[in-house]
Amino acid sequence: MPGSKLAWLIGLSAILSALSASTVAAQPNQASAALYGALPTISDAEISPNGETVAMLQYVGGRTLLVLYNLKEPGAQPIGVAIGDLKPRGLYWAGDDYVLILVSTTRTDQFTTGLETLEYYRWISYSLKSGKSVGLFSSDVGFAITSSGNLIHTLPESPDEALFARWTGRARAGGGGGPTRLSGRNATGGYSLFKVNLKNGRGRATSAGTPAAIDWVVDDAGDAIMLAEFDGQEYNLFALRPGEKRMSLAKRLELPKGALAPYTLFGRLAGAASDDVEVAALKRRPGKTDILVGLSLATGEETRVLASDDASDVTGVRYNQNTARVEAAYFRSAPDKAVFFDEALGKKSRQLDKALPDALASVSSTSTDKKSMIVRAVYSDRPVELMIYDDEKKTLDFFSSTRPELAEDVTDRRRFDYVAPDGLKIEGYVTAPEGKWGQRLPLIVLPHGGPAGRDTLNYDWWAAFYAANGYAVYQPNFRGSSGYGEAFTRAGYGEWGRKMQDDITNGVKKLIADGAADPDRICIVGASYGGYAALAGATLTPDLYKCAVSVNGVSDLPKMIGHAATQEGEYAATYWETRIGSRFRDEEELIAVSPERIADRAGPPILLIHGEDDTVVPFYQSENMAKALAAAGKEWELIRLKGEDHWLSSGETRTAMLRESLRFIKSRIGE
Repeated sequence: MPGSKLAWLIGLSAILSALSASTVAAQPNQASAALYGALPTISDAEISPNGETVAMLQYVGGRTLLVLYNLKEPGAQPIGVAIGDLKPRGLYWAGDDYVLILVSTTRTDQFTTGLETLEYYRWISYSLKSGKSVGLFSSDVGFAITSSGNLIHTLPESPDEALFARWTGRARAGGGGGPTRLSGRNATGGYSLFKVNLKNGRGRATSAGTPAAIDWVVDDAGDAIMLAEFDGQEYNLFALRPGEKRMSLAKRLELPKGALAPYTLFGRLAGAASDDVEVAALKRRPGKTDILVGLSLATGEETRVLASDDASDVTGVRYNQNTARVEAAYFRSAPDKAVFFDEALGKKSRQLDKALPDALASVSSTSTDKKSMIVRAVYSDRPVELMIYDDEKKTLDFFSSTRPELAEDVTDRRRFDYVAPDGLKIEGYVTAPEGKWGQRLPLIVLPHGGPAGRDTLNYDWWAAFYAANGYAVYQPNFRGSSGYGEAFTRAGYGEWGRKMQDDITNGVKKLIADGAADPDRICIVGASYGGYAALAGATLTPDLYKCAVSVNGVSDLPKMIGHAATQEGEYAATYWETRIGSRFRDEEELIAVSPERIADRAGPPILLIHGEDDTVVPFYQSENMAKALAAAGKEWELIRLKGEDHWLSSGETRTAMLRESLRFIKSRIGE
């Protein structure tokens, strides 16, 4: 790699590393947990369209700052803007003047149904020219405050505006989808398009969506050209045919109750002509992998396959908000097979693969002319590193590690697969201390959340923490995980505590048989669904584990489905009933695999850790589990994370979770 020409940035990384080291030195008994539990020093970095400024979300001294670096004047003092106690969730440029930051905060309010804790999201617009910031949509009335909106287009031809798609209780504008069985002639509100003034934060509706609207596609000017509606059974696709002024129905599909929408619309392809009438859409294929297809604007019919792989889903696209175009498609379990629609981006990506052979390199942000780029280098044994690519100088310069204090962390992370008794291949990953992979180590089983998530070979701070303390860590992608096709995901439907849990159990037994795990020193740990899996492991296979740790985990399935129905509506209830079971029809089967209801079967000691402000899995799921364990005379602990949400957004609570879980694990299986 060429030597860095951004010495001032490297110096900053050194300073941040020193700050981290001094923090650790001040707390010698918590050093390891403090290191691994700290939030990333850099959580996001984006380059301006003109390639002159890098905007970063930087965590320093217990607070997050928006930091702006002038790449054209390396000696200039960076600009830092405090975000306060708000939790940053995303960062985007809107032209060369405005930086848009998505933030959230947790709050408990009184509603007609009683006190409810919600996560409130907001966009903040910061102007480099004026040095002022403003909340978007903050002065509007009639909107659900939890609906911040999705950034659709930054409207380069209108530099003081941006286009968002946003849920609202009302929207008065022309150009909606028209009356349908879903919307009705008198329906108002829904998922609509809004233009917002980035100077004052005021928005106005430009295209009104119905309550069933889910996707919008716009042209170069930000005008709507395609809209999708879906209510869980009927899918309607509206399109603006060439020469027409209003969208009309192009496709209607009837689907089984509880199905996902057959398509997710993204946008037109990069490099296509401005009058191009093909829209890129993710297509879900029953029994097969998800693929990216083109849809005709005139008919709604599929035009061609844009990206596909028989073994891996297309799990996302690179959507450029500055152009409202799709630039690339990615495969989660086959990242080397990305398909690029932007030729310049594809060329640079191939060059990066050669320049960084030990990393999975990707372009995370580019200038409009693609001559300046921020590159993310992802590794299996250390945190992500950021680099700056300069096309004119032909240099790739180190910018910073996202976690400088862990840049030298070394672990051995490898694939570990096995075939389940029914013939299904279960992939997974094992992380071990360097030089000890495959040895007879104490084992921590760490199933992911979702459950439609997926672990990868990428560095994982949680697994790395346990490995740094001498443990092997197993992360299985059990059936129901995403990325392997619809059939693999569907294989997990109705299998909570059953075949999904068996996949975890059988993977552990394979590690024992291979001599990689000590059968007498195994604990199971997880968050969210992983927390449920930990509790299920302790109650359904009590002899396999010596301890279990559930973080923000589910303990009672019928109550969890009921919570979804109350908080998120009928569609959410149907979604979860399809994947878990009906809390009415299948009540007995659900109780049989609900850890709270079978607490008397628990074998190993159980540690419950839960954020009191969790809006996804309510705190009472752990609180009630503790009561059930106490009533059954079992050994347990409950740790409340005050002010924490479902995602452990605070470095302090992440550190507490790591510290307390390690204490608990060491007391049961040693080091």
